[in-house]
Amino acid sequence: MPDGSGAVFAEKDTRKTEILSDRTIIKDEFTSLSYEEFKSQSVTLLTRIKDSIGIPVFISQSLIIRVISPTSANNFAGKVILENLTKITQEQLAIFQRPLTGLGLRFVFPPTRENPNEFQVRIEPYFKDVHMFFIETIGRFFQPIQDISLLPQSMDSVYDFLNQKIFPFLGMFTTTNS
Repeated sequence: MPDGSGAVFAEKDTRKTEILSDRTIIKDEFTSLSYEEFKSQSVTLLTRIKDSIGIPVFISQSLIIRVISPTSANNFAGKVILENLTKITQEQLAIFQRPLTGLGLRFVFPPTRENPNEFQVRIEPYFKDVHMFFIETIGRFFQPIQDISLLPQSMDSVYDFLNQKIFPFLGMFTTTNS
């Protein structure tokens, strides 16, 4: 844009690309794109932006994957979290003198020597359908990259963290006797 504030390209309320002076944001929410399609389109788009604007390096990357996942046996997600993932009792909650509609958890896994990236996970009921979990997985990558072709590896690590760590973790607590 003429004033140097950047540019925004949007398709309805579901897809948006923001090119700002200090970052580029690509969002695809509630569309029919598969993860692989989104990854491919993002790499193509970032390559075009990098080439057009002359971006020499991407300093860091933050990748967010949000999913809605059913509980097993049609349980209430909040009940699963309260009874299986915390030690909070109904008696302890009585101090609030109000019913509890929902609660959530947030995990932060810091960078380590073996894995220099940070992962943050948020798990809570999906309040439009309390039989579902809302799960947000954020991967933060602090190593600068010049070669956009390396971006899919970062994206895959967040996707894999969700599928290989978070889903099995939740599976330990969402058996039919929950």
